[in-house]
Amino acid sequence: MKSIINKYIILLILSLLINNGYIYSNTFEIYKKQYESGNKNDALKGFKDIIRKNPRHKNIADMEFILAENEKDYMKSISAFQEIYRKRKDFLRRDEVGYIIGSLYILQNGFLSAVNIFNDVKKDYPNSKYNKLSSLKIASINIKLNNIDDAIKEYKEIIELDSNKKTEVYYEALFGLANSYFAKEQYYQALGTYNKLIKENEAFNERAFALYRVGLCYEYTGKKINAIDTYNMIVSIYPNTQSKTLAMQRLKLHNIQKDNSEPTKTKNKKLEAPTIYQTNKQNIYQMGRFRDRAKSDKMLAIISELGYNAYVTEEDSTFIVRLSIYDDKRNIEEMRKRFNKENIPFFKVK
Repeated sequence: MKSIINKYIILLILSLLINNGYIYSNTFEIYKKQYESGNKNDALKGFKDIIRKNPRHKNIADMEFILAENEKDYMKSISAFQEIYRKRKDFLRRDEVGYIIGSLYILQNGFLSAVNIFNDVKKDYPNSKYNKLSSLKIASINIKLNNIDDAIKEYKEIIELDSNKKTEVYYEALFGLANSYFAKEQYYQALGTYNKLIKENEAFNERAFALYRVGLCYEYTGKKINAIDTYNMIVSIYPNTQSKTLAMQRLKLHNIQKDNSEPTKTKNKKLEAPTIYQTNKQNIYQMGRFRDRAKSDKMLAIISELGYNAYVTEEDSTFIVRLSIYDDKRNIEEMRKRFNKENIPFFKVK
C-alpha cells in the first residue's frame, strides 16, 4: 500500500513539472538555438512536438509565434496568429502579433479587417511602437481606398505625437502626408512638406524620390526653372537611382529648356509607358490579380503616381497588374522597398 502511495506521489510531481513546463524547458531552449542558427526545419518539428505533448508549456506562445511566422500559406498564417492574439492576452509580443495580422490582411486585400485589428492595437497598446506603425498602415489603406482626407488625419496625428522625437516613423508620416497632398493635387502643401522632410533628414531613404516630387510640384505650379534645377540636381547627386531615371524622363518628355521666358502652368501629366511588352533584357513583375477591372485600374493609378509604367493584362477572366523592367538589382530593390511601403505585392513572374 505504501509503495502504491509513493508511486502516486511521484507521478503527481512529474505531472506538475510537465504542466508547468519544467521538463520541456531545456528542450525548448535547444530547439530555439537550432532555429536561430539556421536549422529551422528540425527546430519547427521540435516546437510542434513540445506543443503536442505539453499544451500548457510556459513558452507556448513563443513557439506558436515562430510556427505562425514560418507558415507559407497566408490564410493559415493569419489563422495561427489570430489564435495567439485571441488566447495569449498576456503574451509580451501580442501587440506585434496584432500588427502582423493586419499586415497579412492587407496582402489579401482584406482592408476592413486590417483596419479593425490595427485600431485594436492602437487602443490596447497606446505606448507600443506598433501603435504608430498601425497608424501608418491605416493611412496607407486609406490612400489605397482613395480616402485621402482620412489618411492625412492619420499622418498628422503621428507627426504631432512624434514632433519632439523625430523618429523614423515621424519621417515616414511626413513623407506620407506629402504624398497625400500630392495625390489631392494640393501642390503647394505637398511642396512645403517634401521640402521640410528633405531639410530635416538628409539620410531619409526616400529622399531622392521626395526631391523628384518637389520637381513635379514646381512643374505643376508653373515654376519651370525651379523644376529644371531640381531634376538636374537629382541626376547629379542620385545617379544610381530610379528617381534619376524619372527625372531624365520628365525633362525629355516635356522638352524643358532653361530660358528667360515667363513660366507657364502645366497640367499634371502622367508619364507614358515606352512599351508594355517584354524585351530580351527585361523581366516581368506582378503587383496584383483582380476579378474586378475597377480594382486593377485603381492599383494601376497608384503605381502611376509612384512614377512607374505598369499595365493591365487579362487572363482567365482576371485582370493582372504587371510591370516590365530591366534586370537591374539596385533599381529593383528600390522599387521593392517603395511598393512594400504602399503595401503593394511585388514579385517576379518571368
